[in-house]
Amino acid sequence: MDEFAEVIEIFKEIQKGGYIKGVYLNKLNAGGLILEYLFGKEVDNRYTPDYSGVELKTKARFSHYPYTLY
Repeated sequence: MDEFAEVIEIFKEIQKGGYIKGVYLNKLNAGGLILEYLFGKEVDNRYTPDYSGVELKTKARFSHYPYTLY
């Protein structure tokens, strides 16, 4: 299974779990931190991909900021 297929399967499992209550107080990046947590990644400040060579990104529903990919 390639990296992207594995990530998609994990997303499907997360989706089956339904609503996920936030555990981080910082509202600016809480969604990304929760997603990384669900993927089993510890919080870090590295510029390397988050999971199996894939960079995980989130965006708030009403955010007007563009994605920044590096």
